[in-house]
Amino acid sequence: ATENNLLKKNKVAISGEDIKEGLTCVLSIKLPDPKFSSQTKDKLVSSEVRTIVETIINQKLSIWFDQNSSVAKIILTKIIQAALARDVAKKARENVRRKGALELTGLPGKLADCQISKQEGTELFIVEGDSAGGSAKQGRNRENQAVLPLRGKILNTYVDSNGFKNNGKNNEFKTKALSKMISSNEILTLINALGLDPKSEEIDLKDLRYGKIIIMTDADVDGSHIRALLLTFFNN
Repeated sequence: ATENNLLKKNKVAISGEDIKEGLTCVLSIKLPDPKFSSQTKDKLVSSEVRTIVETIINQKLSIWFDQNSSVAKIILTKIIQAALARDVAKKARENVRRKGALELTGLPGKLADCQISKQEGTELFIVEGDSAGGSAKQGRNRENQAVLPLRGKILNTYVDSNGFKNNGKNNEFKTKALSKMISSNEILTLINALGLDPKSEEIDLKDLRYGKIIIMTDADVDGSHIRALLLTFFNN
């Protein structure tokens, strides 16, 4: 495949699953004291046999492919098609996973998502109101930039942690902070847009649906207040 530039032409990486798809192999082995994975004896796990079988099959199959190059090309084409199908299915799953949080949780359709399904290179612009959202949507790059308009000022999610920490009630503090956050529809909208689970103990940045989050509010007192409320939410 490499010699014929088939991989470069199709820009796909081949895995073992692509090669084994649709493959049937019949082996006849006589082995003293064989070891099986279970009572059903559907899988041989004797380690000493594996090296012998792999070596013989690799040698004989290489010779056969050299002698039957036309058949080898047909098999390679089939393997590449399987790899392409797997790649397409993977992208579809990622897209469904990306959109799933939005559709299944009933998130309002005001989020204008980007076209790229992976996190790398994507940006989420959080804007102040539908009016600013309309302007941002017109000026954005649809491929990697998403826009989420928020309605007015979000809930202040600040919770005083001093009393909880002094009494060793850290879990109680987390519960109070969480209950305060999920009581607001706008906060839930934001959490779902980010692709996060509010009940998760630890937040992994790799789970975020976007690589960058950009707060874009008006340059006035209200805009500064909204920006401070958003930063408080992210801090919590």
